[in-house]
Amino acid sequence: MDPTRILIIDDDDEPRDSLRELCELWGHQAATAVDRDGALAMAEVFRPDVVVLDLGLPTLGDGIETARSIRQMCGDRVYVVALTAWARRGDHVQAMKAGCDVCFQKPFDLRNLHEIVTRAAEQVDAPTRRR
Repeated sequence: MDPTRILIIDDDDEPRDSLRELCELWGHQAATAVDRDGALAMAEVFRPDVVVLDLGLPTLGDGIETARSIRQMCGDRVYVVALTAWARRGDHVQAMKAGCDVCFQKPFDLRNLHEIVTRAAEQVDAPTRRR
């Protein structure tokens, strides 16, 4: 089985780099971006199977808009995981409407992320997903 390609989008260096290293320890390929424009450019060349996206991006094109753009660009072939430290009512609903498949509140259980990445790896070659 080929390694799952995971794109991690977060403007905060420490969690972004820690998640990248963890995904690589799990045996997957990981790339990172810090904002919407970088994420879209990376998604075009890296063709991720899973996107892990911090919804709290502070720049123009916040996490919700980034999720919409990723979904529009990649379609159903990518699994989008939203992460949020916000506890505002409706954030999870907004994330799902923007095209995220799941939304986790920070801090989140890394076992949940590992389970999602494992499932995505199994589906990479499925007929409904493109490489």
